[in-house]
Amino acid sequence: MISVMRCTLAATFALVAQAAVAQNYCDKQPDDLARQRCKAVYQNRNIPEDVARAESGTTHINWVYDAQISPDGKLLASAGRDQTVKLWDFASGKFIRNLGKHSGWVRNVVFSLDSKIVYSLADNDGIKALEVATGQTLRSLPEGDKSKRWYRFAISADGRFIAGGGGGEPKAATIVATSDLSVAHQVPIETSFTQAVFTPLRPVAAIAYYQNIRFVNAETGQVVGKAGVADGPDRLAFSPDGALLAIATRRGIEIWDLTEQKRIQLIPSEKSIPSVFDLAFTPDKSIIIACADLPTAYDVATGKSRGNFGDVTDLCHSVAITKDGKYAVTSHMGSDIRVWEVATGKFVRRFGQWVEQP
Repeated sequence: MISVMRCTLAATFALVAQAAVAQNYCDKQPDDLARQRCKAVYQNRNIPEDVARAESGTTHINWVYDAQISPDGKLLASAGRDQTVKLWDFASGKFIRNLGKHSGWVRNVVFSLDSKIVYSLADNDGIKALEVATGQTLRSLPEGDKSKRWYRFAISADGRFIAGGGGGEPKAATIVATSDLSVAHQVPIETSFTQAVFTPLRPVAAIAYYQNIRFVNAETGQVVGKAGVADGPDRLAFSPDGALLAIATRRGIEIWDLTEQKRIQLIPSEKSIPSVFDLAFTPDKSIIIACADLPTAYDVATGKSRGNFGDVTDLCHSVAITKDGKYAVTSHMGSDIRVWEVATGKFVRRFGQWVEQP
């Protein structure tokens, strides 16, 4: 009990000290608007004027953290630091509507299997289920749930579960039932959560945290496997058939054959992959794309780079690949989403536009 109290007090003192530093820094900004924006950043939100601008426009006005293609291939949903989830027509790139309203930066989006619902994850909000046809919020996790501090989540291949986590206490990953957004299981971990991804073939989540991966059956909450990872893991990705697992670490990108239970490739860390924010395999497993400063394609068999997508180093946050493997969709620190030909790296089109950020 005493040790818990000490940890709680230490965390409280740290938060108070952080708030004092933030207040001092923000008070030094040149005008009232700049001071308001500065203070909002420390709450992972935006001032009302900037939120209204984002909600009324047909483009994001700040970083795009995530962009995902609907299972039917017709739509794209994007998550922005401007507190919006935007829906787009994939074929034309045209903006359709905003989905829901959010009280903080939106970190992730995923579609339901029937493409009728988008699940969003936002700071200060947690998980919401948003109706694609109307943009209305259908449901959200109960008030006080821990998902308000999450920063990554994933949906199972059968669409029944979401797994995610974030910083703070307790140190755990959480599995949520999509039917009613109720918490199905809490999975204790020793250190802060990094990422969760589901195997493509069954509802088993790979949960990454410092130097470890736990494989958890989402139906039962039971740990069914463990793996140690030196210098990581930072990001994970399964191949579409579930045979390969890519693990981004500080040493590079490791690719493991799960059937043989051995590493088959190591793509060494270099300036082109200083810190990987996302990974994705092509359907045939021949190429893996890493999102870092630039989206970069690598040959799985040789580990060699096939080249970057574009030449603007504005931090690639997420990457998704179409089911036919022809196109990659990337989101960026800029305010747009970009589509590339996987085979050639050629730019195809963008969703939204780059705008001067508030």
